[in-house]
Amino acid sequence: MRLLLCLVLLASSSVLAENLVINDAWARATPPASSTAAVYLRLENTGEQTVVVRGVSSAVAGGAMIHHTMMMDGMMKMHHMEDLRIEPGSVVVFKPQGLHIMLTQLKEPLSEGSRFNVLFKVARESAGQLVDVRTKEVQVAVGPIDQMQAKEDE
Repeated sequence: MRLLLCLVLLASSSVLAENLVINDAWARATPPASSTAAVYLRLENTGEQTVVVRGVSSAVAGGAMIHHTMMMDGMMKMHHMEDLRIEPGSVVVFKPQGLHIMLTQLKEPLSEGSRFNVLFKVARESAGQLVDVRTKEVQVAVGPIDQMQAKEDE
């Protein structure tokens, strides 16, 4: 069975802290009763110094934080990351079952055609960088997690 889901995609790449490039930001649309959502993206440090992301926020949610999902004792668990260090020349990919931005206390469902911003707070920067995102309709297979992951990778 297939479900029609929406993804939030970055309208164009955004540059953060002069050397941090953000691409491919997306999130699945949420059901009406959902209070959480995850945002995935790609960060690249094109500079010569380490960039430290201290946090994230969004006006569409009461809370936002960087999480890492990992297998512990046979169960998938999420761990909050206070800081995300991106070394020079490194690429960090936020993806399902891995790093992601967890949005909590959603003020309204994320739906097709909606737009929202995510603010990245970077160490040594007085102001963060807003990333403008928009929704797009895509098809995702529903089934075991490994099958869903394979469909997302196509």
